[in-house]
Amino acid sequence: SLRTSLHFGMLDHSSKMLLVTSTAPGAGKSFTSINLAVIAAEAGQRVVVVDADMRRGYLRRYINQPKNGLGLAEYLSGQASLEQILLPGTTPNMSVICSGRYPPNPSELLMRAEFERMIEALNKEFDLVIVDSPPVLAVTDPVIMARYAGATILVVRHIEAVRGEVEAALRAFEIGGSKITGAVLNGYKQIEVSSYGGGQYYYYNYRYSYKSDADN
Repeated sequence: SLRTSLHFGMLDHSSKMLLVTSTAPGAGKSFTSINLAVIAAEAGQRVVVVDADMRRGYLRRYINQPKNGLGLAEYLSGQASLEQILLPGTTPNMSVICSGRYPPNPSELLMRAEFERMIEALNKEFDLVIVDSPPVLAVTDPVIMARYAGATILVVRHIEAVRGEVEAALRAFEIGGSKITGAVLNGYKQIEVSSYGGGQYYYYNYRYSYKSDADN
């Protein structure tokens, strides 16, 4: 259903890039990104999924790539070409770009002209460019990348994410001059009485806890 909606929703947009983000870590954005890529590729689309989380990204695990392999960080810093970082996916018609070695300045790298040139090149070669980005309430990276996206999807985990977090995410993109196209409700659990959206929320803590994971 998501694949079909995106297909028609992005027909009139010049960019084939789909930005996938979340309000907080653990919402399932990487799970959503990689599975959407597989489904679209199996439907005959040429798809590339980009791990743009250069702090804690781990899409490499889905294609059994080593931790210190070349990826987005090396391309943006001029240490690798696009051809060097494009890897085959788990199914025909699918490619993957891993995050690469975690750099000390991910946001600064994404603001370079190299990111825009990469998206332009991928738009020419693929039918769908899925960019898996960090949580928007943790870092500013998704807002930086959203300017190049044809659509932006927010992955929200049922019960765990509260309404205030979603509202804060909407404001973050609006301030950056873009908007969220739609949302995916992940991990839905049917309950008799829901307190969804109630109580206080501490989304600002994500900004301080979202650091590079040396174990990834």
